Amino acid sequence: MKIPIQNIYYLLCYAWNKFQEKDLIDVSKDDYEQLPDLLSKVLINGCNRLIKQGLDRNYIEVSQQYRGIKGKLDFSESIKRQSFLYGQTECRFDEFSPDILPNQLLKGTVVILIRTKDIDPGLRKQLYSIVRHFSGVSDIEPSLVDFQKVHIHRNNSFYDFLLTICRFIIEQIALDEKSDKYKFQDLLRNQRTMQRLYEEFVRNFYSRKQTEFKVKSETITWKAVPVGKSNPVYLPHMKTDISLISTKRKIIIDTKYYSEALRMNQYNDLKFHSSNLYQLFAYLKNSEYNEASEINKYSSGILLYPTTSQELDETFLIDTHKISVCTVNLATDWRNIEERLLKLLEK
Repeated sequence: MKIPIQNIYYLLCYAWNKFQEKDLIDVSKDDYEQLPDLLSKVLINGCNRLIKQGLDRNYIEVSQQYRGIKGKLDFSESIKRQSFLYGQTECRFDEFSPDILPNQLLKGTVVILIRTKDIDPGLRKQLYSIVRHFSGVSDIEPSLVDFQKVHIHRNNSFYDFLLTICRFIIEQIALDEKSDKYKFQDLLRNQRTMQRLYEEFVRNFYSRKQTEFKVKSETITWKAVPVGKSNPVYLPHMKTDISLISTKRKIIIDTKYYSEALRMNQYNDLKFHSSNLYQLFAYLKNSEYNEASEINKYSSGILLYPTTSQELDETFLIDTHKISVCTVNLATDWRNIEERLLKLLEK
């Protein structure tokens, strides 16, 4: 499916729960058509903002030869290096420096983008300019583990957004050993990644854009009693993508990022994906057992697909539960996407 680049950016910002931060960086929908260029543009604008206000700094321990003593004398290292013979000492002291992990990860990601295939030449030139402002920062090759070590606080909160982008870039690139260049994966063809982003986008959208429901992912227990020595631990987990719960209503939404919302059966008839429908119905029926209440007995379910070849808006009453199979067109104007998602709650 073809999704405009600006919509992909908005989807990512919602999925990362960073939609408010997107407005801090000006990215026109007409700027670029490829995701690598758009992410580069966002990172360039963000880094320029950091450079203007000053890179975050912290105290780091430095080891250095010194004529005299500064900080703590490293006696063993001074003997090892025979520094005393030259009237010098090896000293350890704290220095207020920009050479800290968040800046190292930013610089490392910018360097990787410079080495990435098919980046717009004008953007590549700007990336080179960014690197020069990080001259006092060590070169590292970013790893996903490194991002988990960063501590975000009030004074460096803007780093959170930029490092989220950096982490996403690192997840989406691979090194071509033949050319020694990096290349982005085709995000829209990565079923697993897009399914995760699509689910997180919808959940965070409803958390931000409506006030009637509490939004969460819910674990549902099977209404199952073991017979004989049967072990219930073998039953699969039931965890909803999105549960919307208010004092009067409950809606379970199951997001499915498929290439087609309908499938052809052996008789060449278009049908819903049966496994998806069974799964959603199992959620609705077993939630009655978890908490005996009116909102669970009459809870609704929505299977939500992105629009591909046709729009769907079908609703059925199955037992006491209203179940809808719907699509949302991610290729349309973003305001239409927001309006569509909010109208689904009126069903």
